[in-house]
This record gives sequence, structure tokens and C-alpha cells, in this order.
Amino acid sequence: MKMMFSGFLLAFGFVLWRPRIPVVLLPSLRMLWSRERCVPVHSGTVSACVGRLRAWLFLKWALAWLGLVSIPGTSAADSSEPVDPQALVAELREQRPENDSEMSAVLTIRAKGRDKQQYSVRIVTIVEPGLWKTRYEIRGASPKESESLLEAMEVTHFDGKPPRYEWKGRESSGAGGGTVAGRGSQFEAGTRESLRPFGGSEFWIADLGLEFLFWPEHKIVGRQVRRTRECFMLESRPSQVIEGGYAKVLSWIDIKTRQLVRAEAFDGSGRKVKMFKPDEFVYFKGQWRVKQLAIESPLTGSESYLIFNLRSQSAAEKPGVKP
Repeated sequence: MKMMFSGFLLAFGFVLWRPRIPVVLLPSLRMLWSRERCVPVHSGTVSACVGRLRAWLFLKWALAWLGLVSIPGTSAADSSEPVDPQALVAELREQRPENDSEMSAVLTIRAKGRDKQQYSVRIVTIVEPGLWKTRYEIRGASPKESESLLEAMEVTHFDGKPPRYEWKGRESSGAGGGTVAGRGSQFEAGTRESLRPFGGSEFWIADLGLEFLFWPEHKIVGRQVRRTRECFMLESRPSQVIEGGYAKVLSWIDIKTRQLVRAEAFDGSGRKVKMFKPDEFVYFKGQWRVKQLAIESPLTGSESYLIFNLRSQSAAEKPGVKP
């Protein structure tokens, strides 16, 4: 009974004092590294090896809570039955908005060696039978600059088909250098034009279209806890790598909610080139929606953020499951 109670206190203390992780984990690490033999300690009947086992279990669960190791069988959705990766991807592709909507956001760009840039973004979604369109319009952040349109991009999503794009605005360099499309151009997914950085940020047009979900090769390579949620680790590869584009995307999909928790993109040489992280979810107009999208480039040290202006509803209006 004492052993169960002390274990509960350790776990409870870990959750409450996460910033003091080194202090909390230190006793467990000392117990693991102890060279003592399995003999009774002090005057009790608990042996050193039992204490070492308890320390190992606590340390393993602590690391899992941080998302550093995976723990099998920690979700009710976990089962011994294999999961069809194609069916999982099809389920992700079928997620679509129910109604037309309009919202605003702020695009922040932090590039190495450059001043921080901010733009206002207007996002309009129109739902039609068999498809839906999302239009992104970039304007200056100040009231004076907001009068002129700097750049616009429209993604047309089709049921079961790759997206199509329409871009309008200033010229911008694509991946690998050079200008990849002219003003007012239309192009398909899986082309070099879709590698255009939107508004000069780390967001490519292909990222906003979630093109990797339409690649032919998908496989589940494991399960891992991310942001306290157990996720499928989905590996996706294109049939042909576009010059300067992604050769592989590793994504973490929440097992219960089927929401994207994290994604990492790699080039042909295996280098990690992008890290995509949705942060902070709010319940908005009947759906859980992401409050902030962050994308980072380990190669350049640049970061871009899309922060949506969403007002969270009251607790009474929210459903029980959050992404």
C-alpha cells in the first residue's frame, strides 16, 4: 500500500512540476545507476532491485509523457490488429469543412539574419458538391498596407483527387532557386510550381494543400506518444521526387481523433528540411480547429507561424474529446 501511494505521489508531482523535470527524475536515475545488489534496504522488506524496477517504470512513463519514447498498449484504440495505412490516409483525405467560412490570421516570418516580418491573411473557404475551395490573401499588417493585395493563392480540394492551385501576386523564388510560376498562374499538385513559398514564408503551396496525403506509398512505421496523445507514425513517399521537393514525410496521427499532431519532411539525401507543428486547439463554430500552425526549417533556421483569430467557445459548448 505504501509503495502504491509513493508511486502515485511521484507521478502526480511529475505532472504538476514539469519544469522541474531534472529534480524529479534524479532519484529514479540514481536508483537505476546504483551498483547495490538485491538485498533488503534499511529495516523494511522492499529490496533494492524492486526499488530499481519501480524507478525504471516511472522513468519510462515520464519519458513517454514527454514524447521521447513510445509505450505500446497505452490507448484504448490500440489493438493487435494491423492498421491499413491506405485506409487511414483515405480517412484523412475525406476530412472536409461542413460549411462556408471566413477568418483572419497573422503570418509571422522569422528568417535568420533578417528582421521579423508580419502580414495579415484573409482565409475564405467555400464548400461545393464534390469539392471545396480555400483562398488565402496576404496583405500588409498595418492599416495602410492592408489596402493593397500582396499575394493570393487558392487551393481547390476534390473528393478523392489531388488539389489544384491558382496563384496571383508578386514573383517569388521556388525551391532550388529561380522563378517557378508567373503572375496569375494555375497548376496541379505534384509539380515544381507547388513548391513556391507562400508569402516568402516556410509554407510551400504544397504544404497548404497537404499533397503528401495523395502520394501512392504509405506505411505505418510505429506508434508514439506526442503531446500526451498516442499516435500512428505514418511514413509517406512520392512516386517521383521533384527537384528540391520532399522525398519522405513522417507524420504523427492521433489514434483517437485522426488529427495531424506533427509532421516532418525529408529531402532525397535524408536530411530533415521541415518540421510542421499544429499548436493550441480551440472549439470554433462546432469543430475543433487549430489556433496556430508553425513550420520550421532546420537547414536555414527560419520559422513561420500562422496564428488564426479564433474565439474559443465556453466549456459547456465543447464536446468531450479534444485533438
